[in-house]
Amino acid sequence: MKKFQWKKVFAFAMVLTMGLSFAGCGGEEAEETVEPVETETAVDEIQLVSTDFGTLTMDLPDDFGEVAAQNGMMTAAAAGSSVIVSDPYETDFAITDITEEAMLALVEGSYADAEILVFQNPVTSAGREAVCTILEGTSASTGKTNTVCYIMMFFTQDGVPYEQDVAFTFNTDAGTSLEAALEEVVDSISVAE
Repeated sequence: MKKFQWKKVFAFAMVLTMGLSFAGCGGEEAEETVEPVETETAVDEIQLVSTDFGTLTMDLPDDFGEVAAQNGMMTAAAAGSSVIVSDPYETDFAITDITEEAMLALVEGSYADAEILVFQNPVTSAGREAVCTILEGTSASTGKTNTVCYIMMFFTQDGVPYEQDVAFTFNTDAGTSLEAALEEVVDSISVAE
């Protein structure tokens, strides 16, 4: 379990740090300060666009900017939200090692008062066995309340076990398109052809 936690702490900390910077700034073209939107974004008003993240594709709201490669991950951002997709990497632990307690331990330094809203292990995402965790907490770096949906997908290729992670981060209750369409976006994840 220790081997799992140290590898995951490093990877998850990178994802959270990157996600927080995008969620806080709203992407390259947004103003420096993003104020919360007072009205909820209606799902039926959101246009979803098929977006390529290298090895995965998904439908994202059309207010997201271009996908960019950064530190071995693919990222896209919109005002108050971000999506980060890791490259697949070899893993040496089982999906059964991942518990709610382990996930809370991973966010300990990044979020105060973190609370798991949803924990599903196992689920299926993009045809792969996966773990889905949705948590909410106060960002240590921005002081804002964020919601993070973290999906860890497991698969075997040529007899080698791999993992690939996807993190969706948004300012909680800010009316972002990602918050409004999260279920549709998550359901749209597929392996790129």
